[in-house]
Amino acid sequence: KEVYGEDVVLDALNGLETIEFKKDDFSKSIALIKLHLNKGQNGLALKELEKFEKVDLLTIFKIFHRTIDQLSNQLNKHIKLKLEGDLIYLNSHKSNLIKDGLIHIIQNSVDHGIEKEGLINITVKEKNGSVLLQVSDNGKGIDANEVLKKAIQKNITSEKESENYTNQEKIKLIMEPGFSTKEVTSEYSGRGVGLDVVKTNIEKLGGHIEIESKLRKGTLFKIVIPR
Repeated sequence: KEVYGEDVVLDALNGLETIEFKKDDFSKSIALIKLHLNKGQNGLALKELEKFEKVDLLTIFKIFHRTIDQLSNQLNKHIKLKLEGDLIYLNSHKSNLIKDGLIHIIQNSVDHGIEKEGLINITVKEKNGSVLLQVSDNGKGIDANEVLKKAIQKNITSEKESENYTNQEKIKLIMEPGFSTKEVTSEYSGRGVGLDVVKTNIEKLGGHIEIESKLRKGTLFKIVIPR
């Protein structure tokens, strides 16, 4: 509740700490590990064991279908999720940090971005040795000027510093520590915790995040993480 807000639907987060394997693949790996250990091939056994640390991002993200369905039902909305892209395997530590960031984005999109009916799209791509994640929705977007106004009130920036800011630079302020989206009537309002939670997780992985948004058009998050 401290991270996601007092009105979070905790049931929507259930199951996020599990990793699924096909029964046949699991059994084959266990058999191989035993075989390698019996032969003293510790290196090969370790290599096979490491497979359990790596999971496919798209498979992990499937849990978001349930998250969105539960939130949509509670809010009397009709919102769908589309997952697409490359099969990319990362260790569970990286995967969990990414997943924790995305659940924050998704929940706010369902809650405040899409008013009655819409689509959230997540794509996963490999680009130049990095993972490119894009999370978009066709909601009402973020009001850049409202974000700037609130950032100035909270001394995150000043009128002088921000007088030449582009819309994207204004929107980026929403990820600064101490910025509460709670008081901003926009797509990512109502939680009381800024998107610095997401930004911090991504930066822990050596990555970066960008936001593009247009009023009445929707919002796009671009996240790049090194492999």
